[in-house]
Parts: sequence; structure tokens; C-alpha cells
Amino acid sequence: MTTEKRADAMLADARLLEHAFRNCLDLYTEVASGTGAESTLSLLAYATSDACTAAARLSAIVDFPVPEGPLSPMTFDLDAMRRGLANALQGIDSYYEVDMPRGDPDDPVKAPEIVEASLTDDILTAVSAMETGLQFLDDGRPAEAIWWWQYSCLSSWGERVTAALHVVQTLLAQARATA
Repeated sequence: MTTEKRADAMLADARLLEHAFRNCLDLYTEVASGTGAESTLSLLAYATSDACTAAARLSAIVDFPVPEGPLSPMTFDLDAMRRGLANALQGIDSYYEVDMPRGDPDDPVKAPEIVEASLTDDILTAVSAMETGLQFLDDGRPAEAIWWWQYSCLSSWGERVTAALHVVQTLLAQARATA
């Protein structure tokens, strides 16, 4: 593939991911606003499944090279969203999952354990990474945006949104089955 075609493909990927992430952020913001309590789980399912689709796309892209030069993730004030999501998810925010150990060279036979997790924390992990990549993109740095999204997806938020989607779908199914 020529350098020009590779650059065009990268921009196309960046635009698709930008669209998906802006949609996710809009939906998560709507849930955090508390204006549509009756649609909280539906909106979370929609936004989180979009995030999972983006994670799958990022996983399928050939590893992006680490950008040259300094690269530091931005930090965003997510306190208002944290409070809004925690309020919208009151009573259903916490859940338990099986934590599978990852390649610990000191203990290759370490058993999995049950740990408590939070939908709010899972979503905010993804939101922070989405925002960082979008800032790189807004700054005209699409390679850094894709690299950041891929790196952070494979190291943290991809797994978290997958777990969150499972929980949200379970809660949604329970709510609709009892309605």
C-alpha cells in the first residue's frame, strides 16, 4: 500500500471512530443529565454497544506505530458526568465480575477472583480515552488519535465497555421481563 493510500485509510478510520465516539459521548452525557430516567438503560446499551463496535474496529486495525515526539494524554473534568451517571445508575451501578489474572510471570497458576466493578467507572474509563483521542484529532493529529484510541482500548477501556455492555443488557432484559 502506498503512503498516500495508507494516509487516506488512516483518515477514513479516524473519521469513523470520531463519529462513533462523539455519538457515545452525546448519549452518555444525556444519561448523566438525568433528563430521561425511563430511557437510561436503553441509552446506555446503545452508547456502550457503539463503544464496543469501535473497540472491535480498533482491535482489527494493524497496530499503529507509536507517534514520534512527546505524547501525553489529556485530562478532562469528568466530575459532573461521574455524579450524573452515579445518580442515574443509583442502585444498579455496582456489579461483580470474575477478574482473570493476566500473564503474571511470578504466579502463572493464579486463580481468578470475584471483584466489584462499577458501570460509572467503566464508562468514564472509556469516555476519558475517547476525549483524549478526539482532542488529538481536533488538533490535527489523526495518527496520534488512532494510536491513543487503540493503545488505551487494548490496555483498559475495551475490556471495561465490554463488561459494562453485558451488565447493561442483563439489567435491560430483567427490566423488560418484569414490565
